[in-house]
Amino acid sequence: MGARVQVQLLLPRDWDSRPAAKFPLLLLLDGTRATDQESGWTKNAGAEAFYADKNVVVALPVGGVASYYTDWKQPAGGKTSRWETFLTKELPPLLQHDWRTTDARGVAGLSMGGAAAMMLAARTKGFARYAASFSGLLATTTLGMPQAIQLAMRQAGEDDTDHMWGPPGDAEWSAHDPYELAERLKGVSLYISSGSGFGGARDASSSIPGVSTDWSGAALEILARFSSQQFATKLNKLSIPASVNYRPAGTHSWPYWDFEMRQSWPQAAAALGVEP
Repeated sequence: MGARVQVQLLLPRDWDSRPAAKFPLLLLLDGTRATDQESGWTKNAGAEAFYADKNVVVALPVGGVASYYTDWKQPAGGKTSRWETFLTKELPPLLQHDWRTTDARGVAGLSMGGAAAMMLAARTKGFARYAASFSGLLATTTLGMPQAIQLAMRQAGEDDTDHMWGPPGDAEWSAHDPYELAERLKGVSLYISSGSGFGGARDASSSIPGVSTDWSGAALEILARFSSQQFATKLNKLSIPASVNYRPAGTHSWPYWDFEMRQSWPQAAAALGVEP
């Protein structure tokens, strides 16, 4: 990308006690409003404490606001976005050489990062043994979804949305749509989850029963549920197994993604070959 990219690392439990050992890699991707200061997984969720006793290297890229962790067609805002190249081609060899990771890799993310997790696993064969989406938009070319994604990107501060995959209808949209790429995920351990948009135990309730005060988070989670269901149905038609967790409540917010990080760990551990 012609720039320095910060990556936070959470080191395995046995990093010091087994200096010759190598460990699997788990990439945790952020959402549309990713900041350049710190990964949301350590700022807004309990990733650091949760993975402290796990024998994986957890890599958390910092930055990438509204980037979809993809290679953009054109530079925008003075920046060249080549996140897919960085995450799948440049970062893994560095971590293997300097941070004792193996080629056993998993990738998980929330919202934008959930869509990217499925997209990266599908587009680069052998890149990931495990892919997880928490509240991801996984059918990005269905009616109205490109416009919803563009709106979310603009709200996060990215105005040049056509520079990513072109205008809606451009072939690059289909080329990066997890729904269209679903068949390429055969053999990958898949985890998909979303809430319903109804207010849950982790939401501030309004005067209307079951309705959260977070209107935007409710609307986004309804979209995520609809999109995740479409994607899961496609996987089922292709006879590709996946763990699917549709929660009866919950908005598009960090407490639920923190929950899913913990809920999905046993499956991630099994796919990466470490004790849960």
